[in-house]
Order: sequence, then C-alpha cells, then structure tokens
Amino acid sequence: MSQVLFYTGTKAQYDALASKNANALYFLTDTGRLFRGSTPYSYPVSVVTSFPASGETGVIYVNSGTHEAKTWNGTAWTVLALATITSIGSNPTDSQLPTAKAVKNYVDGQITQVSSGVSGAVANVSYSNKSISVQKGSGTPVTTALTGFVDGASYNGTSGVLSFTTNGGTPISVNLPVENFLSAASFDGSTNVLTLTLTGGETVTCNLADLVDAYTGGSGATVTVSVSGGVITATANISSDSGNILQAKSNGLYASVPIAGDSGNILQAKSGGLYAAVEWGALGN
Repeated sequence: MSQVLFYTGTKAQYDALASKNANALYFLTDTGRLFRGSTPYSYPVSVVTSFPASGETGVIYVNSGTHEAKTWNGTAWTVLALATITSIGSNPTDSQLPTAKAVKNYVDGQITQVSSGVSGAVANVSYSNKSISVQKGSGTPVTTALTGFVDGASYNGTSGVLSFTTNGGTPISVNLPVENFLSAASFDGSTNVLTLTLTGGETVTCNLADLVDAYTGGSGATVTVSVSGGVITATANISSDSGNILQAKSNGLYASVPIAGDSGNILQAKSGGLYAAVEWGALGN
C-alpha cells in the first residue's frame, strides 16, 4: 500500500494550484469538500437564493425559494427537480410543479366560475302547439313558432300524387309516375311468353323459353327417345323381321324359345347390355 499525502486549505487555495497531485487528498476547510487530486470524492448540496451563471461540477444547487435543484455539468445547468409553485396562474408551464393546495385552490375556482355561469345556460326546453319554448336559467321562456316542418301526408292512388302539408307553409306535392306501375300480367303456355301490362297501357313481353334449355328426342337403331310435357320416354325398337322372338310386354322386353318342351324368357340384363342365348343342342334337332 502506497503512502497518501493529505492537504488542508481553503477552496481558493485549492483552485490556485497549478497542478494537483493525483495521489494526494485535499480537504477544503471552508466548503467541506474532499478531492483526490482533481477528482471530487464528496458531493455537497449548496442552498442558494438564485443560481449563479456557472457552478462547480459535482455540487447540487437548491434554490431556497422555489426548491428547484440543478447541477453544473461543466458547460450548462442540468435540472434535477422542477420549481414548485403555490398558486396556478393563467400561464403555467411544464417547468413548474404545483403544490397540492395550489391544485385544490385552482379546481375550486374553476367550479365556482362554472356555477356562477349556470344562470345564463339553458335550463328548460318544451314543445307545445307547434311551438318550441326555451328558458335560460331562471329567466322568462322564449317561445318560437315552428314553420316548414311536415305535419301531415296524403296520397291519391288515381293520380299518383303524394302531398305533404307543412306547419304554416305551402303544401308540397310529389307526382309519382303511376303510368309505369304494373297493372296486369299474363302468360301464354304455348309460346312461353310473359306479358306485363303497365297502368298507362304499355306492355312489356319476355319469352321465358329463352331462360330454359330445350330438349328434343331422337331415334336410334334400338331405342327411340321422346320428350313431351317435361317427360322423357325411351321406347325399344322391335324389329318386324320374320322369326324375331323378341317382344315388348308391359313389364319389359321378352324373348321366348321352347327348350326341351318348356318355354321361358331367355333375355338377360348383363353389365355390357341385354343378352339372349340359345343352346340349339337342347332342341333335339
């Protein structure tokens, strides 16, 4: 451990030193400050009535009147605590902190102003006999007759005129185009045409067949397909050639061949279509 030098003196004597010994302790008897060389080891609080143009680094300055606290950073003042005020004026700033009593007094004053101004505010509004009455504070109500407001309406179905009557004003009429209203409609099933008749006699037609796909039947070698009344029918074509054993019965197609003295329908439905087989050896020929 190295030896430590210790010096005492006033602040003026310390400031007058051209150089400070970095390993020496300096105790300033008039300010109570302690330095190791030029480095402060104590941070005192200095109470002032006004802040000087510049201060000493490391010292907290407190204004005894406003309680504002600042410290000098070597080039400018840094605010540590805002100034307190006991009365909120008409132009407060963000650099002030009001006391609790100052806030209370300000709020109480504002409430008093609001209460005193109620006498000039609207206290009552009423409506009667197409007139509105407004009363300010405790004064005499002022009544104003309302005009131009709709208070009735009527409609003439024949002429299509809609009329509005106003309070104290000229009636207002609106002529609706009844000639464009629909009065009748008809449909022709044979032509699929829908006819709309307007009140003025004008007609509008619409061919509904255009809205539906049309289907027709066709005939092939074995089946004939027909369409009628929305019903699709398929009919098997039975050849009229001699020797044809295929018949159309009420319950389906029928093919009969006598086999060993018996007869029966030899027609079958298979996955590939209708099928009829005859084993000729069984006929005994």
